[in-house]
This record gives sequence, structure tokens and C-alpha cells, in this order.
Amino acid sequence: MKKIFVLLTLFLCTLAVNTANAASLTAEVSRDKIVQGETFNLVLSYDGPQTNLQPDFTALNTDFNIFGVSSAYQHSNINGQISQKREWQVQLMPKKTGAITIPSVTLGKMKTSPLQVEVLEASPENMVRSDKNMQADSHNYAVDYELDTNSPY
Repeated sequence: MKKIFVLLTLFLCTLAVNTANAASLTAEVSRDKIVQGETFNLVLSYDGPQTNLQPDFTALNTDFNIFGVSSAYQHSNINGQISQKREWQVQLMPKKTGAITIPSVTLGKMKTSPLQVEVLEASPENMVRSDKNMQADSHNYAVDYELDTNSPY
């Protein structure tokens, strides 16, 4: 009986440590070259147990205008393996040109790595270059259809 209690205690401790270590917070940007006056998205992804914590975006206010924050939550249970993911998309507009470092964003005790973006001055040449980059990043979809008017039902 004593051995079972010790083994059960060790199992629960191992499970608690693995659950605590499983959480991660990452950040990425939709584009790393932006023309002045354009917006881009900063995407924060949290993988780990469900949390009601919210990221602290106050550090972004120094170099960026925040236009909106949206969030999504995903929960999966596949063959007994539970995974949970939370994602925040922050729409940002840079306040100045040049190389700007996006500071670390915190969620509880976790921090993202700083990221760097390059903000180009608004000029016709840069606007065309930005449009080409956005078109290359976007997905184009097409739909073909036919309609038989002889017997529609």
C-alpha cells in the first residue's frame, strides 16, 4: 500500500511539472517591412492550460498606435490528448520610420522575444513595393460554376 502511495505521488508530481513546462508564448508579425501609414498584425500565440490572463500591451504604445485586439481560443481532445491554444491579433500602426523593435509582451510570468520591423517612408516607390509584397502574401481564390437553365430543379 505504501509503495502505491509513493508511486502515485511521484506520478502526480511529474504530471504537474510537465503541465507547467508545457505552456509557451510566442509572437510573430504578419509583415516585417511596412510603409509609413500602413498597419500590420502582431500575433501572440499561447499554448498551454486554459488561462484568463490577458497580455500586457502597454509597452507597444511607445512606438505604435494600437487599432484593435482580437482573440481566439481553440480546445482539442484527440485520443485523450488535450491541447489548448489562445491567440491574440493586435493591429498596429508605427508612429515613426526606420528600424523599430517590438518589445517583449508579457502574459503572467511568460514573455515573448522582441521582434524587429522596418518602417519605410511613404513614397510612390515604397507603396508599389508594399502592394507587391501584400499580393505575394495573399491567397487568391477562384470559383467556376455552370448553371443548367433547362431543368433547374
